[in-house]
Amino acid sequence: QWVKKLRDETLEEFTANSLRAMALGKNITEVMAEYDGVVGKRVDHAKFVARNQVNNYASLATKIRAQNLGITRAVWVTTKDARARESHKDRNGKEFDLDKGLYSSKDQEYLLPGVDYQCRCKARYIIPEGD
Repeated sequence: QWVKKLRDETLEEFTANSLRAMALGKNITEVMAEYDGVVGKRVDHAKFVARNQVNNYASLATKIRAQNLGITRAVWVTTKDARARESHKDRNGKEFDLDKGLYSSKDQEYLLPGVDYQCRCKARYIIPEGD
């Protein structure tokens, strides 16, 4: 889905920039320069989205592996730096159920560590007593 969205957004941006450049009376060299600028931005955006999706997948796969081992609870661990969201800092150190995620009144959402947009938080899994 995100690949299709990226493709559609890129085509829309190419079209809009080309039409704007032509409406302003720019020549083909200037129109192509506009195109090259868009290509660079879109490539960077695609790399960013891909990195974010891989991180989300890794977090969810780790959660599923933990659940397959019988682990049902974890503790939220945030990065504790200036870039961490307030709602993620609010969750730091709190225990949660892996099926639900952890609620914060700061963003009024249930989340799992590492699956929010650009989230760098982790889960510390709790092994049940006697296991």
